[in-house]
Amino acid sequence: MKKAFLFLGLLTYFMGFSQDLDNLEFKKITFENINIPKDFRVFEDKFEGSKSIFSYKSDGANVKLNIAIADGYAALKVYTFYNSASWLFIESISFLCNDNVRKIIIAVKNKEIVNSSIQERTYTILSKEDLLFLSNILKEDNKIEVRLQGQSKVYDFKLSKKNIKAMIQTIELYNSL
Repeated sequence: MKKAFLFLGLLTYFMGFSQDLDNLEFKKITFENINIPKDFRVFEDKFEGSKSIFSYKSDGANVKLNIAIADGYAALKVYTFYNSASWLFIESISFLCNDNVRKIIIAVKNKEIVNSSIQERTYTILSKEDLLFLSNILKEDNKIEVRLQGQSKVYDFKLSKKNIKAMIQTIELYNSL
């Protein structure tokens, strides 16, 4: 089941994927039965036979969650975006809240130069433990700090209230599937 999700519908999304498949969070779903809230949009890749569900409220954020759907399965992904004048070479993302830290190793990385600016995008499927950790800290209504760990430097920032709300709504939508 999990291998079918990774290798049939989302092969290009997860090339270089190195996580333990048995620890990842997947759900069997029927897309037609999903009630998409008004704050969300669906991106469909007809060539890959996949769909991604994003919250409008997370537009422009350095980190967001989205629901990836292919071959009748859904998974929750964490997506990062870094834009700067210098390379970071993102390897992991960490979340810090009330002295609790969760580090997530990045599975897929995309780097490019756009209009003299460096852009790095990454994503990875959340494990069951990652999902539980994020669900708990997002609902605590505390300040959540994020670290994008690069090869030789880090980029730290805080999640905005708008981004936290979008992440909570994405997790709630995923849990309702």
